[in-house]
Amino acid sequence: MNTSKCYLWAVKGSSVPVGEIVANRYQVVGAQIWQDTQPQSLPLIPDRSDPKVLAYLHLSSYLLHLPQLYGGVEIPGHPLILLLDRIPITPEGTLYPSITEVWPQTSPVRQVYWLWQLSQLWNPLNAFRAGASLLTAENIRVQGWRIHLRELIFTSSPPSVAALSRCWQTWIEGCSSDIQERLSTLCQEIEEGKRWETISASLNQMLLELAAELPLKITTSGGTDAGTVRSHNEDSCYPIAVSQNGNLTPEFDRIRELAIVCDGLDGHEGGEVASELAVRSVKLQVQGLLLELAEQTEVVEPTIWIDHMTSVIRIVNNLIATQNDMKGRSGRERMGTTLVMALQIAQTVKTAFGLDFPNAHELYLAHVGDSRAYWITPDYCQLLTQDDDFAHWQVTKGECCHRQAAAQDNAMQLIQALGVQHADNHELVPHVQRLIIEEDGLLLLCSDGLSDRQTIKQYWQQEIHPIFAGQITLEEAVHRWLELGRSDQNPDNVSVVLMYCQVAPQEEREPSVLQSGTEPKSLSTGTINAELSLPESPEFVFQQVIPEPKAEPALAAPQLEKHPSKRVGAIVWGLLLLLLLGAGFGLWYSGLIEIPGLNAPQPRQED
Repeated sequence: MNTSKCYLWAVKGSSVPVGEIVANRYQVVGAQIWQDTQPQSLPLIPDRSDPKVLAYLHLSSYLLHLPQLYGGVEIPGHPLILLLDRIPITPEGTLYPSITEVWPQTSPVRQVYWLWQLSQLWNPLNAFRAGASLLTAENIRVQGWRIHLRELIFTSSPPSVAALSRCWQTWIEGCSSDIQERLSTLCQEIEEGKRWETISASLNQMLLELAAELPLKITTSGGTDAGTVRSHNEDSCYPIAVSQNGNLTPEFDRIRELAIVCDGLDGHEGGEVASELAVRSVKLQVQGLLLELAEQTEVVEPTIWIDHMTSVIRIVNNLIATQNDMKGRSGRERMGTTLVMALQIAQTVKTAFGLDFPNAHELYLAHVGDSRAYWITPDYCQLLTQDDDFAHWQVTKGECCHRQAAAQDNAMQLIQALGVQHADNHELVPHVQRLIIEEDGLLLLCSDGLSDRQTIKQYWQQEIHPIFAGQITLEEAVHRWLELGRSDQNPDNVSVVLMYCQVAPQEEREPSVLQSGTEPKSLSTGTINAELSLPESPEFVFQQVIPEPKAEPALAAPQLEKHPSKRVGAIVWGLLLLLLLGAGFGLWYSGLIEIPGLNAPQPRQED
């Protein structure tokens, strides 16, 4: 049972004194912080013709950074007060610190990471005349690495980008000398009118350089369980170290940078086939991407990797859809699956001082459907993905507030999944985002069998401590999460994959966490059959700890190209074509897909 309190931010509600009860429902517990004492009841819904209301609805996909419209309150003699949830607030009802409160004691990499996040919000917010939201330090709150706005601040016309530069300059004065000069130069270029894409690329280059200076160790483990009610399991995941049927990932078949969870659609035939087919196909294509990465000589910007990840998912979608077509399936007979995956891209970064750092700590996260991803540290648990359900679709289209949408019978119905239709025939929109690993944390991927009943929100604190203290292995942690998912007669299958990311220097870690640079032999990191796996190679197997960079002659900081070279594109698509052909043969060989003429029974020869 969820016992957390429902705290809201009251826009323009500063005149209402603490302690007052508003509309016989909302208790004012702090300055503009209200608690809904009747969260089970629908609030007053503001008029959607208000441009401010529509802005909140259309921007609701910015799950990590923006608040969400909850409802409104009418007070006599007072303008309508908008109530926001998903706000930067602690469980105790106090706001997270503003960016300027913690800026002086924050590491350079996190300072630049915050600026990069703000730069990514600038254009989307300005499109709704809410760019001023990024110009007031009190409105910009931080939870660890994450920028989280308190509210949207609207103006009659969008502010100039020079205003953003002047805001940054006041913060930069508190930066270390290592980055102060570069950031000051960047702000000067902003005021001179340099293209925003160029500014963003320079900021990204600086962020990758700083992140790459940190060590990084990644350990991954996963498992799946049919649950206590169902006789079969429609989930698949990668890697598998815990499973009822003993079908575990072999030690030699590992990609430590990759984690996948797929959940076959309930009520559709062949859900378990679709989820397994998706996992295998994704893994083969990722092997191609990592081989291409080993050939890279320059940094590729995030938009290019996002395009690659999107293409991978579309190929998987069409592979499953083709199988549906060949079987003549229609409607709910067509098999399909959700997908959530994480891939750590280890790009080599060359600094202005001539040093090569072999891993820029980029983590790409992609999902379709309602399988989820969470980032968990000892201090917080952050939901990273937004479910592809009907309720969220209605909100982003501006049709209703999320409280209205969530109250509908079909609120949790998926609006997209892999394999149901060909990507060419409908708008399959994979959600892909880039994170930077600059703190120790646990990435948790799961099917809705674990997330639907508030299990993660309820147990994350008790489950995270033994991992960070080095008291249990990651495999044991997976087993514990599966047991939690099986409790209370959960009718659904349960899958979870944990990716443990460690960036603290070795001497600061618990001895039991880092043992001679090796991983427990019981941990596995793959699900694909041996005949479908490429030979393991140092080029695409993640190194345990990033080695010290080697000094080279000083060079100017390389400028980030907007697009990768034609050679890079040819390599990656050539590899993907070969791997997809290999996947088709391997999957046909293992019986997961059919190939006309090969799977059909052969006619008997007449004597």
